[in-house]
Amino acid sequence: MTTNAAAGALPENCLQAILARLEVCRSVTVLEELKEGGPVTAKGGELLALVATVRAHIRSAGVKPGDRCALLAENGIRWVAANLAIFAEGLICVPLYSRQAPEELAAMIADCEPALLLCGTAALRDARAKLATGCRSASCSMKSSRRRLLHLANSIPRSVLLQQPR
Repeated sequence: MTTNAAAGALPENCLQAILARLEVCRSVTVLEELKEGGPVTAKGGELLALVATVRAHIRSAGVKPGDRCALLAENGIRWVAANLAIFAEGLICVPLYSRQAPEELAAMIADCEPALLLCGTAALRDARAKLATGCRSASCSMKSSRRRLLHLANSIPRSVLLQQPR
């Protein structure tokens, strides 16, 4: 562990430093996402709560440290929370871009062979699901304690939907 005489002991790694800083900034706005209706913000405590929720969903999926987890979501607060949760669970994050053609996404998913796919919206989940045959779809809310995983056939990874309910 590195120490700093002025600040005291520092966390062992970058992720620990980020999570520790969010804890200190629980009531401070740490992220701002620009939406059509205006900016949406997240305080440190809110972001930590989202990270904890995603971590619980990841754990319930039965993946293990070192597994690949694909993240298919638009840039924003939920993407940041999901990315931090993936790292905190010891997974390898494979970021996928929400604007890519479904065929490109299918090729990337096949290439990286993720154990889990986190989808940011129902539209992204459904677009990805159309590429797989024999799929059942379900969703999982970041605000809900209920977890419903998407189990797919043909070696397509399980998916968790990160969209918040309206």
